[in-house]
Amino acid sequence: MRDFLLKHKSNLALYLSFHAYSQLFLKPIGYDINPPKDAAIHTAAGKAAVDAIKLSHGKTYRNIRSVELYPTSGSSADWIYLQGVTNAYTIELRDTGRYGFRLPTSQIIPTGEENIRGFIALVNTL
Repeated sequence: MRDFLLKHKSNLALYLSFHAYSQLFLKPIGYDINPPKDAAIHTAAGKAAVDAIKLSHGKTYRNIRSVELYPTSGSSADWIYLQGVTNAYTIELRDTGRYGFRLPTSQIIPTGEENIRGFIALVNTL
């Protein structure tokens, strides 16, 4: 994956990493409390995504820098951002802790629907 991304990074407009769980739109950088140079772009992209998600099924996803959750190092989104891909994000899917990693099957399709809508809104900000 690393080699593929490095080879094609100049053609990448967006990198997304999906995780479970917490309902978050995480922006770079995870290891530095100082905002990166593209922070305004990241904030606008995150707002578009979380607003579209909320309109889908009423779920609230927080739009935060990953360092605001807790300091991290070595995330794929941070790595590709440092390689020059401005729009590099992690989306933490449903839920906020009630079910954790064992999301009920009844929530899987709505989670997909809201995140497709969030993805479309995000792409429209690029």
